[in-house]
Amino acid sequence: MRRSFYLVTRFSALASILAGLILWAQTPSSATGPGQAQPQTQQPAATPAPSQTPDKEPDKEVETRPATVTFQTRVNLVTVQVVVRDSLGNVISNLTKNDFHLSDRGKPQVISKFVVQKAGALRDVTPVEQKPDPFDSQTHDAKAKPAPPIANHFTVYLFDDLHLQFGDLAQVRQAAAKHFEETMRETDRVAIFTTSGQTQLDFTDDRDKIRTTLNLIRPVTPPGVGQGECPQMTYYEADLVVDKQDAQAIQLATDDAMACMGTTDKNMLSAAQSLAQSTATRTLSAGDYASRMALGTLKNVIRRLSTMPGERSLVLVSPGFLVTDANHVEITDAIEQATRAKVIINAFDARGLAVYGLPDASTQVLNTNGQDMAIKGMYERTSATLEGDILGELADATSGAWFHDNNDYKAGFLKVAATPETIYILGFSPENLKLDGAYHKLKVTLASPKGFALQARRGYYAPKQLEDPVEQAKEEMKEAVFSRDQLSDVPLSLSSRFFKISDTEARLDVLARVDIRRLPFRREADRNCDNVTIVAALFDRNGNYVSAQSKTLEIRMRDTTLQTRVNGGIVVKNEFKVPPGGYVIRVVLRDEQGKLMAADNSGVEIPN
Repeated sequence: MRRSFYLVTRFSALASILAGLILWAQTPSSATGPGQAQPQTQQPAATPAPSQTPDKEPDKEVETRPATVTFQTRVNLVTVQVVVRDSLGNVISNLTKNDFHLSDRGKPQVISKFVVQKAGALRDVTPVEQKPDPFDSQTHDAKAKPAPPIANHFTVYLFDDLHLQFGDLAQVRQAAAKHFEETMRETDRVAIFTTSGQTQLDFTDDRDKIRTTLNLIRPVTPPGVGQGECPQMTYYEADLVVDKQDAQAIQLATDDAMACMGTTDKNMLSAAQSLAQSTATRTLSAGDYASRMALGTLKNVIRRLSTMPGERSLVLVSPGFLVTDANHVEITDAIEQATRAKVIINAFDARGLAVYGLPDASTQVLNTNGQDMAIKGMYERTSATLEGDILGELADATSGAWFHDNNDYKAGFLKVAATPETIYILGFSPENLKLDGAYHKLKVTLASPKGFALQARRGYYAPKQLEDPVEQAKEEMKEAVFSRDQLSDVPLSLSSRFFKISDTEARLDVLARVDIRRLPFRREADRNCDNVTIVAALFDRNGNYVSAQSKTLEIRMRDTTLQTRVNGGIVVKNEFKVPPGGYVIRVVLRDEQGKLMAADNSGVEIPN
């Protein structure tokens, strides 16, 4: 008589796919991060719960095969994160989908996705009990330590050393050091990067390393910027002269060049125009370099954050910077990337409460023409506003905080380190969207404003081609694994055990019990059918990816099997060989038939 339950385990290729995506995104400057281990290739096992293990030959009702991700995604879904505050700045947390109106280029849109995201919901994760393997003689005397606190709040502090002046940098650096000393919690991890890439510290809770790294940050002069150059010109003015061919800006630059040459001779006008043009071209090139470098590093940091398993936020410490029309698409790309990765961008304007439009006492003014000085002051004010607006746009679009026009740096760091209590996530699919890369202006309003203020993204660029469904599926799986969200569409519980192989290596068994009776099976003849993809991932105590294993359970069960043989669930076992230390386990499950998901986390401490 044949047995009515069967499981065959094969290593899934999806683990290597995940590993490739993770390692590619591990750090802003390289393809691999510190302390990265290679993916495990052991054969994971899946069995019925111990009390349900049958004792006869199987008929292949459940089989494990390499995972093929087939998740369905909504085509052209545009996501908009919104934070609503009252007149006192308090976050409003009781709104519903019907309270929001959303328009794309002035056309009302149907909000097809509505999620209310609460801050701190992932902070308190209770680790399951882990213990040495009681069936292994090598571990009878091993003592299990309490599971480590699970790191679940990851923040990158990105210092814009390409635009920060030394005086501003010194103040924010000192305030940041005090902030870390006074406010870091056990579950917080901090990383420090600079836009130039010259100073980096990966995620850590070591305050001494953080303090040392802060002290290493210095302003970096972009290539092409000359010291004491005459005529002096800002990036904004250079853009007006070169790209926009603004007659007023060209005349001002020419007048400044004449003053630098120390002449009013009209015969020198051509030489002055040539000097003004060459200075503008050089200044524009240097400004483009600094802005592109800052935005490129910003996107790399967001990519790095996307691999961290928990709440993710980024604090951009900058005086702001100008982004020309040609480069503005880079801002939208960064916003799209942050939105997909659930990264909140907070902006800290390091200029504090500044006054613009007045001559700088440290700068020699050669062109004292009253009209020219007034125009130059107007340009400085406009440039400062546009530079700050970039910070505001990044913060608003990702539900972050924007600290500006304030010299209370201590309060500023408290503001940008805080996560909004409630974020509303709105999604819509534009009808007849043209794949032309054009900019679409968005507007989010409330049905009943009541004096509330809204933070939301200001627009998006249409794609130039549809995304590859296979790549979309990979991205969805990665996002699920690199999260702390506890999902319970299907009952899932975790346990773990370990035994020491040597002083430097241990075997960690991760056991996931799944109640498959809750799956939305499709009926084929006398069988209940579904495919379930399960990923088990391991992270170190600082949240860095270590290894992952994955497989798909192909379930083809009779009714009697479901009713009598698997009432205790199926236990899926994965084995990892790791050095002693603290680890975080993440298991994610998704079925193919109903797109249901389950996910859970636990911690384990393997003693030396």
